[in-house]
Amino acid sequence: MKRTILALAAAGCVFAGPFVSPEPVFTVQAQTANLKTVKLTVSGMHCEGCVNRVTRFLKKERGVTACTVNLETGIAEVSFDPARSNEKRLIAAVKKAGYKATVQS
Repeated sequence: MKRTILALAAAGCVFAGPFVSPEPVFTVQAQTANLKTVKLTVSGMHCEGCVNRVTRFLKKERGVTACTVNLETGIAEVSFDPARSNEKRLIAAVKKAGYKATVQS
């Protein structure tokens, strides 16, 4: 339980007590006020497996809270905490997955 609470705290969650034994009661609220959303043009995707791979690599990136990838348009829409990540890191994550990405203007 302690490990789960620490992981949630590291993810930027806020806890409101009280903690009562034996089963702690708490409320988790994600801090979404400072999120940034960016659209990336991803090239090289051919199938749903490609979409899943790009999505998985983007979601692994620190600070990413949401990610949707569309195969037909080649667009990945990513919401992230700019204090923990940036566009360059997101592009690098897509590149690590084996594809090319650019920030859509």
